[in-house]
Amino acid sequence: MVLISLVSHLREELPFPEGQSLFDFQLVKGKKPQGTQFTCSVHLPGTSVDGTTGSAAQSVYLARRSASFEACKRLLAMGVLDHRMVPLPSSLVPQVHGLENLEGAKVAGTRRYPVKQPDFWRKGKTGPASVLYPMVLAVESHQAQYAPIVFLTRQPLPPLLEFNLFASGNRIVVRGFRGAPFEVDDDRMNTIRGFSMRVFRSFLNKPLDCAMENMSYFLAPLVSSWQAKDTHGLSLPQLESSLNWDLMGQASDSWIAPIRHGSVEELEEDLADAVIQDRWIEFTRRYHVVKVRTDMSPLSKPEPTEVRHSHTSEA
Repeated sequence: MVLISLVSHLREELPFPEGQSLFDFQLVKGKKPQGTQFTCSVHLPGTSVDGTTGSAAQSVYLARRSASFEACKRLLAMGVLDHRMVPLPSSLVPQVHGLENLEGAKVAGTRRYPVKQPDFWRKGKTGPASVLYPMVLAVESHQAQYAPIVFLTRQPLPPLLEFNLFASGNRIVVRGFRGAPFEVDDDRMNTIRGFSMRVFRSFLNKPLDCAMENMSYFLAPLVSSWQAKDTHGLSLPQLESSLNWDLMGQASDSWIAPIRHGSVEELEEDLADAVIQDRWIEFTRRYHVVKVRTDMSPLSKPEPTEVRHSHTSEA
């Protein structure tokens, strides 16, 4: 059902011929009449799961289930499906979530209501990481430009619906784009972990440390030239080469970078989309750079609006 539902949802985007069956069956004759078996193949031309064949089975129904399961495993490895690849029967859902049997004895004040938790974080959220599944979080706002950030997990996240954030009365739209999974070695994993910890320490503005095996997710930046591209069918964009590995390495090695001030061009380049601070300690007040004013100096007189604001603050 998972494979059929996915193909039905993407039928307009997949190169699926009209009238073509999704499954092809073949008869495997045995030495005895009762030894006859069936094999099933998935027919999705132009995709990586085309021709996926399941194991031989005694019935067409079981052969189709085997082929569908093999195709779903491939789609899971590609990041197209998420952790809900094998949905549980409705009768088992309460047991898995730790809910009590509703048909039991009803005594007032004795029923437990466990805290709800997303299913995604129940299993596979920690441990060694050799394959990462990216989710790009892109922010759209008419007030300012925000760079996207990549959310990395050990299992593919479910599709993320668009949602809104509000800052100073302005609406900010956040969209999620899934990317193709990629393998990482120990060196790159340490770089990703170092960058993620630097971001978390900056958010909290206090010391923080966490072992890689205990981290549920990681963060990574994209290069400034990256742009979201429309994907169709079962293909997902490759993001590994678009990650800003140089920036992650710098952030992992040091919590601060000195500002170049040899020329105005160097100063503007270093302060573009920058956060600065006025002392050499990691946890302190920070400021966002709005603009480099080449027409002013520390001895310049304040503008009239700044003077009025100063008088208002003193009052």
